[in-house]
Amino acid sequence: MQIWSDYSSWHFAHRDPVQTAHPPAIHRLGQIRVPTLVIVGEHDFADHHAIADILRQRIPDAQKIVLPGVGHVSMMEAPARFNEAVSAFLAGS
Repeated sequence: MQIWSDYSSWHFAHRDPVQTAHPPAIHRLGQIRVPTLVIVGEHDFADHHAIADILRQRIPDAQKIVLPGVGHVSMMEAPARFNEAVSAFLAGS
């Protein structure tokens, strides 16, 4: 969990410098033309599962994987399984 403890939480103490895309990215998902893997944890929030479903549906040929037994930070909760999923996807791309 070193990556988590090293994070400064800068965004909690400063104004968000975000710049909104026009048109919004959700309306341009169909333009993505690269292999895309969407990973969500089994115990992640329902909203994140819904977002993962939208990405899988709207990005051409996107694949979705639900990692069992983990939540929102699956890459830290189960790094070996996460890396295996990504490696398998990249090997098939």
